[in-house]
Amino acid sequence: MYQFQCDYTGGCLPEILKLLTETNNEELPGYCEDQICKEASSLILNACSLTHDQAEVFWLPSGTLANLSVLTTVLRSNESVIASEDAHIFTAEAGAVEAHGHKIETSTSKDGKIQASLIEKLCTDYLSRDPIGQAHLTRPAAVYLAFPSEFGTVYSLEGLRQISSVCRKYGLFLYVDGARLAYGLSVSDAALSDLAQLSDAFYIGGTKCGALIGEAVVIKDAAARRRFLGTLRMCGGLLAKGRLVGAAFKAFFTDDLYFRVGKEAVDKAQRIQKAFTDSGVEMYIDSPTNQIFPLVNERQLSELSKCCRFKVLKRTESAKYLLRFCTSWSTEETAVQLLVETIKKLPR
Repeated sequence: MYQFQCDYTGGCLPEILKLLTETNNEELPGYCEDQICKEASSLILNACSLTHDQAEVFWLPSGTLANLSVLTTVLRSNESVIASEDAHIFTAEAGAVEAHGHKIETSTSKDGKIQASLIEKLCTDYLSRDPIGQAHLTRPAAVYLAFPSEFGTVYSLEGLRQISSVCRKYGLFLYVDGARLAYGLSVSDAALSDLAQLSDAFYIGGTKCGALIGEAVVIKDAAARRRFLGTLRMCGGLLAKGRLVGAAFKAFFTDDLYFRVGKEAVDKAQRIQKAFTDSGVEMYIDSPTNQIFPLVNERQLSELSKCCRFKVLKRTESAKYLLRFCTSWSTEETAVQLLVETIKKLPR
């Protein structure tokens, strides 16, 4: 049965597997000090229009660990991070950030995205209090956003500029979760270099974009860079065999593979979304990336379940089911065609 429930059902891209095989017999230093990681780091910084003096690349096994270790590094014990109410760190990481002593200040979101005006309001509300009043609260010190959001929506370049401007105004550390960055960049007018310029740290997703495992965290802030490896070790995330992740990102950033893979997956998802809308199925949100969110009735759910696997997010108050379908590098054309044909025949 074809898999659409997430974007990491396949192993890894052939280009990554080829590089891993070619370098398998090489004996290399551990803890990401090997030549493969160094070459991958240079490729990433070049794509970001950054130098080694301006930023450093760190290799991590997972997105949750990336979020936890970055925020743990930059937040003091009485400081909090601002995030959308739909943010991954708030809804899907088992309270990892808060378990390490940092409150998540949630803001209402629009299409899964956080707005600059709401970030500013949280800051002004805090600053409007006298010192004793502030002492009773955690101090907002960072902003977390995902690109794309949990609902597949992306920030425009102007939207990112507005958020970055508010962060600079109030001294907030801007951190971007890029678990699905390959897909987001394929449809946004913001480029990777824009993201690098406007944020203090971000990560480039590997696991959900075609790697076996791993994420590349790019940190610009000098103080955070000095502290990060120690925090990473403390959190259990310092990779002994960094070559596994380094090889993935060396392949990703050779011949634009990362960006090509993202676009191909998005194109497939958009064909599926169009099939749903053409068949009169309501979409929970108009996602332009590789995740799509149809609302179906029970009969439609039953027919779709015979065709492929997907994720049922919840049953709505209108007795419909909110589904999520994901595409990726491993989504076969035959799978897309079968799903589209099934959608066309769904009962009303």
